[in-house]
Formats: sequence, structure tokens, C-alpha cells
Amino acid sequence: MSKWIFGVFLFLVAAVTWAQTRKSDPRLQYVGAITINSANPKALAGWYTEKLGPDASSEYHGLYYGSFITKSGDFNLGIHPLPAGAKVGTPNISITFRVSDFRSYITNLKG
Repeated sequence: MSKWIFGVFLFLVAAVTWAQTRKSDPRLQYVGAITINSANPKALAGWYTEKLGPDASSEYHGLYYGSFITKSGDFNLGIHPLPAGAKVGTPNISITFRVSDFRSYITNLKG
């Protein structure tokens, strides 16, 4: 699973870099948050905290989270239990992108 997550991370970095090199507005500014659903949120939060550095050790009712400040803005990491009925191995990551102008960005994507 960690190889898959690492692959998603590399894709995001490439997407953000590509978006920042484009000259037209509206544009993607940065990735603001990633939420991961896990069969064992506590263990995964510990792994992220120990191996990658973002402190995800804050816990609230079984949800683990943390944040840190980047040059572009705040980055938030959330690790939640898998939804009821979800099987281990199903897609389980959501990403929050920050954009300069949401409505124009959506119009641009549809075009």
C-alpha cells in the first residue's frame, strides 16, 4: 500500500508543478489536504508521523490528523477509518486542491 500512496504523492507533485508553470489563470495553487481512509488509522498515522515527518498524531474519536505550514499555504493530513462496508484495497484517498478562482477553474476544466 505504501508504494501506491508514494505513487499518488509523486503524481500530485507533478500535477502541481505542471499547473504552476502554466501562464493562464485560473490555476491550481497547491494541494491543501489529503485524507486517507485506513483499516488501522492509528497505525497509519504513526507510520506517517515517524517515516515522513508530518505529525498526524492528534486524535479525535478515532480520526487522526495533523497539519504543517508550507510556502504555498497550510497542508492538512487526515487519516480516518474505512467507511462501513468498504473493503481493504478499495480507493481511499481524497485530495483538496486550492485554486485561485474556483468557478473559473471549473469552467476551464469543463472546456
